[in-house]
Amino acid sequence: MRQSQNNRRFYWLPLLCVIWTIPASAQWTTVWTPDSAPAPSSGEGHLGQGSHKSNTNRPPCTEWDEYEREWKKIYDPENQGCCVHPITGDELVTEHAENADLTEVAENLGYCRDGVAGVTFCYNGSKVSTLCPYGQSFHPAIQQCIQEHENTHVDDQNTTCTNCDTKKSKGSAEDKIDGECTAYEKTLRCLLTPSVMLSDVPEEELEFVWNETMRGAEYFCNKDNFPFL
Repeated sequence: MRQSQNNRRFYWLPLLCVIWTIPASAQWTTVWTPDSAPAPSSGEGHLGQGSHKSNTNRPPCTEWDEYEREWKKIYDPENQGCCVHPITGDELVTEHAENADLTEVAENLGYCRDGVAGVTFCYNGSKVSTLCPYGQSFHPAIQQCIQEHENTHVDDQNTTCTNCDTKKSKGSAEDKIDGECTAYEKTLRCLLTPSVMLSDVPEEELEFVWNETMRGAEYFCNKDNFPFL
């Protein structure tokens, strides 16, 4: 059931907030919380068994099946995953299922707290993003804009995963703030893009999302070089 607009105004502060662990370790979220300050995260990944050096002639974590004449995964994607270590290049079979529902993963890791609409975190050595249940309660056009914000974090080359767990990424505090500002701008441009879907968003919901997005932008962006401030 959707939360009322009044309740949303309580939780959605700011729209998109960086969750800090330590200066070089974090994941990002689309989050609406009562406080403007970044909130701490928790949860460590757990590596499974197996280590295999990368080979450019085959997909990671596979071995050649002579009978079927193709590369076969050496792990069960329903219960395991493959991580190419971002630093060493080693291939590791992990306990992070390749076919997992990332929303469920984020919930289990405690990333989808009250007011969190979307989240970006490290999973099997790469950044991934997903909508949390709260974000999924909005109009599909709004969900798309939230996802575009999170995808901006995924594409941000200034912040990277450093291992195969489910939370750690590396980037300076300045890079993370700049990345958040860029993602806010992407969200606002998404909300301004003429589309049939956006025209169907209830006016009250669209106004609410716009106003809270602007509040987040004011928090993370320099007014001198941000086009919407």
